[in-house]
Amino acid sequence: MPVYIVSGITLLVSGYFSYTNKPFCFQNQAIRNESIRLHRLKLRQFDLGAKEQLTPQEEAEYTIYKRADKKAFFIDQILSISVPIFLITFLILIVSSNWALQMPLYIVSAFLILIGKNDAVTNASGFRKPLCVSNQSFYELDIIESFYKRINGLSLDEEEKRNIDNYETEIRWYGWQMNVLYVGIALHLLATILHGIIHVFQS
Repeated sequence: MPVYIVSGITLLVSGYFSYTNKPFCFQNQAIRNESIRLHRLKLRQFDLGAKEQLTPQEEAEYTIYKRADKKAFFIDQILSISVPIFLITFLILIVSSNWALQMPLYIVSAFLILIGKNDAVTNASGFRKPLCVSNQSFYELDIIESFYKRINGLSLDEEEKRNIDNYETEIRWYGWQMNVLYVGIALHLLATILHGIIHVFQS
């Protein structure tokens, strides 16, 4: 029970911070476009040795983006650890007692949490958090360039259109998956509150 409680609190807190600190690919269009522009400059320096330099103000903005991205990544790592611990202890409680079976909301919420933070499904889709200021790689530069051209109204070839379509699909899939996780966490919190209220009235 203590492990279940601690992991549950960790899941709740990290889920809240994950919701309030979403990666930049989920921010409004203006912030997203600016992060793409600055990230493109950094990638070109890193991969191509380009001489384009960021102004001090742009460098400060990019530092903020990177810091926010690292924070989001750290929160995601905590979720990746707390979710399996929480679900395993929850399963043990179901097997060892019948209290969870008396509250169907618990079962539904656990299922949603499992789906929402299933890293195997995420990795299978090849998700790499596109357009969030994160990993610097030559492959990502191709994707960033495609989006950069669309932002500036430049013509796109078929491969660039495909890059955008594929990555926007991955963004939507990841967003859907995370929303399922948030609903699962909220539902489990609601079930816990209801269970506490019922326990008080029964005792």
